[in-house]
Amino acid sequence: MQTEDMIDWAIKQGWERAILFEYFADLGLSGTLRPDQRPDMLRLFDDIDAGRFDHGTVICWQENRLFRDETQIYYNQFIEKCKAHDVVVVAVSPYLMIYDFQDEFLTEMFRWKCKESADFIKRHIKGWMLPARHRAAWHDGQWAGLGDPPTGFIVDFDADSPTYKRLIPYCPHIEKVKEHFQLYMELGGDISLTYRRLRESPIIFPEFEAWVDPRNANRFKMSRYPGGGYFPKGKDTIVSMLTNPIYIGYRSVEGVIRRTSKGEKIIEFEEPLIERDLFDFAYYRLAKTDFDGNPIGNKRPRRFFQQNSKSEYGLLKFRITSTQGEVRTQVKHHQEQAHTISKRWRGNTLSITLLPTRSYRARNLTRWLSTGSWNTCMRSAKTRRI
Repeated sequence: MQTEDMIDWAIKQGWERAILFEYFADLGLSGTLRPDQRPDMLRLFDDIDAGRFDHGTVICWQENRLFRDETQIYYNQFIEKCKAHDVVVVAVSPYLMIYDFQDEFLTEMFRWKCKESADFIKRHIKGWMLPARHRAAWHDGQWAGLGDPPTGFIVDFDADSPTYKRLIPYCPHIEKVKEHFQLYMELGGDISLTYRRLRESPIIFPEFEAWVDPRNANRFKMSRYPGGGYFPKGKDTIVSMLTNPIYIGYRSVEGVIRRTSKGEKIIEFEEPLIERDLFDFAYYRLAKTDFDGNPIGNKRPRRFFQQNSKSEYGLLKFRITSTQGEVRTQVKHHQEQAHTISKRWRGNTLSITLLPTRSYRARNLTRWLSTGSWNTCMRSAKTRRI
């Protein structure tokens, strides 16, 4: 609205549309940013320096639309540039104000307006609105606009509802979240393998139903799927979903779980949306800290897979277990599966590889491992020179 109103005002004052140059690319960017972080403000600086607007006019809706500079550096640079090139600034609202920087009084008035704009951020936004929003989220349990709603939740915007401004589960999406947890467990807790599987066959979140407020759909940060619906495109999105404690009833506000005045964790829902065992399986493999902020130690080693590789992984990978030691599955011998068992024996780590069962020695070795002790197996293996 402000952009169109400024153009209409300028035309009514007698300027032709052809000589009005728009610098509107900074819409949505904060006035607290440096000029080099605001594309059109930087372009305006360069055009003034180049003499393109000598003896011209800069029109803005209000002074605070130009700057909210707490450092007081950049609006003073702007003043010096305009003064050197005889450029005046016109503020249209709430009342017309013309700043000719050849006049010291008008220059100081413009400086005061810019300083007032910066102080508004410090006093009103940072000093009152942000703390009030934090209190609404921490004490009252409201969403309060802190980040995007977690996947599987929507914000209740119905003013007559008892859960007004609170996060409520959205069942069609919660079911898909649960499928992600189940897939992660089925693949042995390997996030790279999970990500690769989801790239090949994504779990699709359905479109929002008609009764859901459109603001929830606008803030849903997953990628659109070509066939309809949504899917998590990046690995970070999947990890964030698998480590969010809200699925077991705990909501975090700016990374800290809500607590009572006595320090007890607040449970948002009576029943967890994801089974606790399923959630803990994912959380303690992927999260960096526990629910109290303590670092999680003894994390499993990371495994890496090439994203563009077309090689297949074994169906039993990370699923084979043995009471004799850790089992590692690898592809060898012309893409046939070979299983390796490692065991500490007499101070050394010994590894035995089980080849396909058509091998005579592999069949005997399998029999020894299933019926005899490890020491017997070692003696037999040494005797037969396997």
